Amino acid sequence: MTTDTSASISPVSLVTTSRDPRYIVRIEGIPSRADGDAFQIAIPVPLHAQLRVQIEGSLSQGIVALARYGLEFLDHANWTLKIHHSNDPLLRGSPHVREEDIRPDGYSTIFSTPHRDTSVIASINGRVSRQNTVRLLIGLPEDLKNRLRTQGEGAIGQLLVYLARYGLLLLDRSRETLVVKHTPIRVVERELVAPVDLRRPRIADIVSVLLQYPQDRHLTPFEDTELGYQYQLICAQAEDGRYIIKLQRTKL
Repeated sequence: MTTDTSASISPVSLVTTSRDPRYIVRIEGIPSRADGDAFQIAIPVPLHAQLRVQIEGSLSQGIVALARYGLEFLDHANWTLKIHHSNDPLLRGSPHVREEDIRPDGYSTIFSTPHRDTSVIASINGRVSRQNTVRLLIGLPEDLKNRLRTQGEGAIGQLLVYLARYGLLLLDRSRETLVVKHTPIRVVERELVAPVDLRRPRIADIVSVLLQYPQDRHLTPFEDTELGYQYQLICAQAEDGRYIIKLQRTKL
């Protein structure tokens, strides 16, 4: 199974391989320096301890990738994930937690997946207990945060955690490992219109700054009030898969 997230102009792809005896998730390649806005989540202590040793690479990126994997599966099946957190054994603080309580590989009392007949992708009712959890600061990409905000019912942080756990459940059932591949964006075409005002920074300098940002975002526009123009660099993906950087100029 392969998940390509290039629709959001992201140089990240998710693929699965046969189960690695050491890792549930492997991070390959060098991620963007800005892999998302800082966001705090509460994750059950036993799950946090396990993921720390069974994710090769960034724990933050691993959790996000698992959530994306769970979302991709739900989209493909046209299901909505119903989360029954009152049945979650990890929130009861039991000193004896079985592996199947962390990542159930059979019937799950935590999740149900009815046919999706609305825009809701994941739903959780009521406030989730913070007992037996640890606070974790992660990088939450804007596209994922927006989707959970607009198509999720419940707190974004808890929806993310349970979607990641659902991704783990799927991987356990298939006995696979999720591989997160970061592929550097190679700009093969540039459509640039240089500002008339030569006191502005060189285009090459601006492009080098743009490449440090998540590729599905636009940089803050800069204005030339004397000449009456606004400039904005835009990185977009063409239909043939190439990335195009444009300097867009509009009249103020």
